[in-house]
Amino acid sequence: MPAVAVVILNLKEIYITEIQGERVYGKENNVSIDDYFHIGSCSKSILAVIATKLVEENKIDWNTNFFEVYPELKERSLKEYWNITLEDLFLCRAGIKPYISGDEIFPKLDSTSQNIRYNFVKWLIQQKPASKIQEEKFEFLYSNAGYSMASLMLERVSSKSYDELIETYVADKMGIETFIGFPNRFDLNQPWGQIITKKGMEIIDPENAYSLPELLIPAEDLSMKHMGFAKFIQLNLKGLRGEDNFITSNNYNYVHFAYKGFSIGVGNGEMFGYTFLGIDGSAGIFSLWKL
Repeated sequence: MPAVAVVILNLKEIYITEIQGERVYGKENNVSIDDYFHIGSCSKSILAVIATKLVEENKIDWNTNFFEVYPELKERSLKEYWNITLEDLFLCRAGIKPYISGDEIFPKLDSTSQNIRYNFVKWLIQQKPASKIQEEKFEFLYSNAGYSMASLMLERVSSKSYDELIETYVADKMGIETFIGFPNRFDLNQPWGQIITKKGMEIIDPENAYSLPELLIPAEDLSMKHMGFAKFIQLNLKGLRGEDNFITSNNYNYVHFAYKGFSIGVGNGEMFGYTFLGIDGSAGIFSLWKL
């Protein structure tokens, strides 16, 4: 493990914060509190809170149908997808192909297009569903591509790109510095992703082919400073304890507990008589847990 950052907190204070290790394995270049770490699929919980803010602003609703927002795509879509909603996409109950293994084949799209995720979604809704329908809803199937579809809905109703949503709601309104992509794409003097292979420790440079597909960015491609992510957790904890902040307390509870097991961008459950919330994020070369 080249480097690790740990924060232990409650809704009121930080008890322990520690960061140790090297930005690049084998190099004498120590990590610092100003370094970014890639949070992987924890990006989904960020997108869920942004979506909730847009619901509060009456720009969209959890029951908004995808084709209400993109009516021009309905004729191209398979009928099985005609009833999917924003909430279905966040719950991974929209039947959309998962794109989680790294082995799936992407359609050939113009990489220079400003609407590349739009074109990806246009292709997705013509593909056979990846899960079965049960009681008028698709069965749960964890899907990165579904979050790209959800993001596309938020972008249109807010008239903001995904980058602008992150800048407006996370950086400006939450006050959390955030970078889209791996940290060493922001600055070569930031932590580099690393992975253990048969050959030993492999260091992933910024232009390595491992880089995440642009089509899936809203699902898994944010980086934050560890204290920035801690601030996000505290906002959620305060909301769950009755405080209105970025969104209302009622809506924090809805996001986290509206559904058992996997709610809106976050998991929940019970253990030893206690209720817990958690999500982990890893794009393979970084790993992040919140519990």
